[in-house]
Amino acid sequence: KREPVLAAVQTDGECLQYASTDLQADQEVVQAAVHQTWKALRFASEELRGDRKLVVGCFIQSGLALQYATEDLRSDQRVVVEAMTCNEGAFEFANECLHKDTAFWEILARRFPHSTWKTWQKKGRPHPIPKGENQG
Repeated sequence: KREPVLAAVQTDGECLQYASTDLQADQEVVQAAVHQTWKALRFASEELRGDRKLVVGCFIQSGLALQYATEDLRSDQRVVVEAMTCNEGAFEFANECLHKDTAFWEILARRFPHSTWKTWQKKGRPHPIPKGENQG
């Protein structure tokens, strides 16, 4: 049962969606699927979508894989910066707590000096309020 699924995901990673939950939690099967396409990450088990090495490995193809990572990884500054290094649009999928974190914005402003604020503005969001200022 495992071998045909492994062969299928090597050809079309998104076939993972049709696999049993046991196979969606199988490290080797999921690794083969995301190697074929980062989009297969969305069909992986919650545990594997929280596997830092697996998720960051998907960024080689696209930082947008961040959208399928667990909440914990989408809240991790290092993971989000890695995703944005591959595709700055990954910022959209960072946890809201990072969107509001002034210290994180300082990191992004240094790392992506010409585009971070533009991305934020395109999303129609205000700049974060510096710590200590009245938040109304």
